[in-house]
Amino acid sequence: MYGKETLKQVDIDSETMANALNTSSKIPVKIVFKPVLTTPAEIYDICLAATTGKNCIGLITWIPCT
Repeated sequence: MYGKETLKQVDIDSETMANALNTSSKIPVKIVFKPVLTTPAEIYDICLAATTGKNCIGLITWIPCT
């Protein structure tokens, strides 16, 4: 659906947002950036890791609109 350049930019934007959220004193947890996922297997694996991770309180997801 999206080309490699678009996905690269989404990756950059996502990391920028995670870093910005980490500078806020209003967010009491660390946001951990993860790269863009594009396959069902990658998405499943990260959801499984989040579900079973003792230090994970949730996922932040977004879908770019073009």
